[in-house]
Amino acid sequence: LFLKYIWGRGIVYVIAGNLQFAQGGLFNWIVGAYVMFVGVVYIAVGRSSAKKLSALKHNLFSEATIKAKFKKADTKGEGTINLEQFGTLCDSLDLDMTKREKEAIFFHLDTSDDDLLSLEEFQAWWNNYDASDSV
Repeated sequence: LFLKYIWGRGIVYVIAGNLQFAQGGLFNWIVGAYVMFVGVVYIAVGRSSAKKLSALKHNLFSEATIKAKFKKADTKGEGTINLEQFGTLCDSLDLDMTKREKEAIFFHLDTSDDDLLSLEEFQAWWNNYDASDSV
């Protein structure tokens, strides 16, 4: 379903904002405009994150290098990294990402929805990522 993507949730926000805006009245216009703005930001962050994911995939990092950098980011040695450690991993891969983009990518890659990213989840994406698989 399209709601698993950041841009999909952005579309829902834009629609909800339009509905609120259509109610009329100053308060409804302000709230509607704000919700639509949030939706547009979601869409923009999703697109930007997808482009950066694609760029990461096409960098010249070998699988062994990725695994070594992942293990270095895994400071607890549990085989998983949290959002903060994922940020460290992105920095070690010399990726120029905002905090929001890192969050969007992290939650997209976390298929188990446990707020932890395993090496297997990361490698599954790394080995199978397609440019059409946007965030």
